[in-house]
Amino acid sequence: MANKKNHIVSDPFLSIIVPTFNESAEIHKTLKTIKTFLDSQIFSWEIIIVDDGSNDNTTEIVEASILENRNFHLIKNSHLGKGAAVRTGMLAAKGELRLMCDADLSMPVNFIDNFIQSYQDGFDITIGSREIEGSKRFEEPHFRHVRGRIFNFWLRLLGINKFQDTQCGFKSFSAPIANFLFKQLEIVGFGFDVELMHIASKQNQIKIQELPIEWHHNLNSKVRPFRDPFLMIRDSIKVKWKNFKGKYNSVYRSENQENKYNSKNSIFVVIPTFNEAENISELTSRLINLDLTNLRIIFIDDNSPDGTSEAIKRVSEKFETNKIQLIRRARKSGLGSAYIEGFTSALNQGAEIIVQMDADLSHKPEYVKELINHLTNNDCVVGSRYIEGGGLDKNWDFKRKMLSSIANFGIRLAAGIKTHDATSGFKAYRSESLKQIDFSTIQSNGFGFQAEIAFIMEHKNFRIKEYPITFFDRLRGDSKMSINIIFEALWRLSTLRILNKIRKPTV
Repeated sequence: MANKKNHIVSDPFLSIIVPTFNESAEIHKTLKTIKTFLDSQIFSWEIIIVDDGSNDNTTEIVEASILENRNFHLIKNSHLGKGAAVRTGMLAAKGELRLMCDADLSMPVNFIDNFIQSYQDGFDITIGSREIEGSKRFEEPHFRHVRGRIFNFWLRLLGINKFQDTQCGFKSFSAPIANFLFKQLEIVGFGFDVELMHIASKQNQIKIQELPIEWHHNLNSKVRPFRDPFLMIRDSIKVKWKNFKGKYNSVYRSENQENKYNSKNSIFVVIPTFNEAENISELTSRLINLDLTNLRIIFIDDNSPDGTSEAIKRVSEKFETNKIQLIRRARKSGLGSAYIEGFTSALNQGAEIIVQMDADLSHKPEYVKELINHLTNNDCVVGSRYIEGGGLDKNWDFKRKMLSSIANFGIRLAAGIKTHDATSGFKAYRSESLKQIDFSTIQSNGFGFQAEIAFIMEHKNFRIKEYPITFFDRLRGDSKMSINIIFEALWRLSTLRILNKIRKPTV
């Protein structure tokens, strides 16, 4: 592995985040000690001091130090808590490696080298530990040590901790991991470490090392011995509850994984058709003009009597490309089964991204790029009419708009779906997410298919993002929507919700 110490870049290699609250007695000495150590190194660095609303002269001392050191930066927070201060610093940092460091410098500064070595050895997170073999404690009161071990045991009972020491104030994170973790952090007090490390431990691909350190107890510690332990127990219960509710189910993907989702990917657009011959040429032209290099279009035609299949063949010959595929079915088998057949074909051909849309141009083809772009950190992006920025065609009359809104609301209510546009037929999926759905369990074959897919994704804790779109009126052909179709969807989804509660299936 390359020696990161010689990796000189415009942004610093190392960012050290120092949270402060009323540290006027210590901060000047701490900053001077850290700077002396860093000046002896050959990598670039920065120190970010985040003040948590001190009411002494901590900020004045830091500001005086900044005048002499261009690598020092001060961020002033209101008094929210240590967790909030560390989060602010981590997200503001520019370093390739980011180290949180207590203002009292209870760990000797030369141990920073060990954190850097751990990063160079391939670890994404390094936890300074006062408990594992090789660690040393100095001048720590016995009751404080016992209290710490009881708290650690409590966390293990809750099932939210597998580390020997979650509360040490020295931890390092690679930049991508820091951004992923701290954007999710909500606990702002001393219990923030518990939430942070629990989120990290749920990610199988994140490599974590516990590193033995020397720790020198500071008699002026800001931890309140009677109040703070109870607050930390409260915070740990919050973490347990949030975990139970699925709040920590986001999956970290490396930069290389995220960069997979761009215009060079294998992208399949799946479009069911029935009597859409008049729309095929314009729809196909606009999709191909998006200039997505590896775009493929799969039409699934339900034996349209108007010559839709023939129109698709003509368009394919016109463009002289293998981008266009036709699955012609022997009979009218329904919207849901058409999508499933299209999804299955795309997955079998190695699709990395799958987009579903209508054939009648009510879904603007130019939105496809936006849906794909928003797949970063999401499993599915829904083109939504019912969030801010979205809407229905301005030419629709009031009655038609009300029918659409009431149908969507009723289906959301019937199925218990949180997605605002539960009936949207315009979605982009990561293929690895779509593979998690057992299509054989899907009951809806018509309009309700869209909502049933949304129901399944939510119950699998997929990361779903809604992107605002305008749903345009079709220019040619007749709408397939009817009151009977809406009532059928309501009935099927109500039944699905009831059965799900009775059986508790894994959907």
